[in-house]
Amino acid sequence: MPVLGCDDADDPGSTESSWAEPSTLLGMIQRGRGACYGAAHAERAMAAEFVVDCVVHDPRWDHQVEERSWLYATLVVDLGVDLSRLRAALAGPVGASGDSDTWLATGVLERLAHRGVGGSITELRHCLRSGRDLEQVLGSSIPFTGHPEAEGLLDDVLEVADDEQLRSTIG
Repeated sequence: MPVLGCDDADDPGSTESSWAEPSTLLGMIQRGRGACYGAAHAERAMAAEFVVDCVVHDPRWDHQVEERSWLYATLVVDLGVDLSRLRAALAGPVGASGDSDTWLATGVLERLAHRGVGGSITELRHCLRSGRDLEQVLGSSIPFTGHPEAEGLLDDVLEVADDEQLRSTIG
């Protein structure tokens, strides 16, 4: 899926997208460069679009070692991004890399929940109800079970998970 503002990779028939130039606002946000923070505040509306696009279409080369959730969560708050826009990360089919396509959105929402950002736990519950990466979403949601937004979380879990999924997640 193409990333907003990017050209296709060297192969014109490729469905893979390349990163934007490193010195551009999008390029800095994609790479998680701290320099994007000031630039994002100078171009707030454009930066908000780029942040949503990066959370939805995770630009990281290696999901397991590249950390972007802290920066993206900070930008989401500072730029006033509507958290429901991050649901688009859950909309696509499970990719070739499994549910790792949803890890960044879940991580951003978890960081926002830890910061006490209203609506973040509700959005984590949307992630849970999507049925995507149950173990990941449960791990992100369980710490907030005492929060008012988490009321009904157990019902959500029981609605989407079968016995085998619950056993493998818990055990």
